[in-house]
Amino acid sequence: MTLDQAPLGRPVLLRDFLDRRIEHQAVRLGLVEGTLVVPLERIPGGPTVLGLGNREIAVGLELARAVLVRPLVRRLVSGAERP
Repeated sequence: MTLDQAPLGRPVLLRDFLDRRIEHQAVRLGLVEGTLVVPLERIPGGPTVLGLGNREIAVGLELARAVLVRPLVRRLVSGAERP
């Protein structure tokens, strides 16, 4: 799944980039493979707002469509949910 398809409010890990030009742009924003982000808001046809650590950033639709992500799955551990 790509970042523009990721469910809002759920953490995802950045896996890879479909376009090396986009990867260079993403790195300038602090988005590298293995980064944990939370999609917070999506403007139809426009940017996606991401939670990244203690800050929020907006990434354009072209960038969001070129970033592969993996949702984090919550598991039941000893009767308590943990990320």
